[in-house]
Amino acid sequence: MTGTSSESVADPMSLAERQALFPFLSEEESALLAGFLEHRDYAAGALVMRDGEAADFFAFVARGKLAVKKETAFPGKHVLVAILEPGALVGNYGSGPSRTGTIAALEASGLWIMSHQRMDQLLAEQPLLGLKLLARLNQVLSIRLGKTYDRLAGLL
Repeated sequence: MTGTSSESVADPMSLAERQALFPFLSEEESALLAGFLEHRDYAAGALVMRDGEAADFFAFVARGKLAVKKETAFPGKHVLVAILEPGALVGNYGSGPSRTGTIAALEASGLWIMSHQRMDQLLAEQPLLGLKLLARLNQVLSIRLGKTYDRLAGLL
């Protein structure tokens, strides 16, 4: 974990929050999934993930805004890649040993964290639910990749 954050695991995820974050799941499935997640708050300006760090979790934005930045060929200079708002996926699962971008909180933000260890546990204990979540992660990442292609084509 990077930056300033505080854990508030005792706060259960509300039904409204589950419906907003996991519209692809039934109420029962979202309640089950919530039991595998950990809540973390990040202060404005805090780093959530740093380029090159171990990729040991992914998350869902519950509140706030996050900036996704990538370092350019000029050391210390970054390009803004995206702004993530509530409902967005942050990070990914099983994509390699390190992060490929830096993510910082633009304002006080709350995230529901899924560690890779807990995801592995979910897949072992609730394989159908785990597969639904993996399918959603794949869908989100595929959409983002398509948008990246569009942006690149616009530059060429």
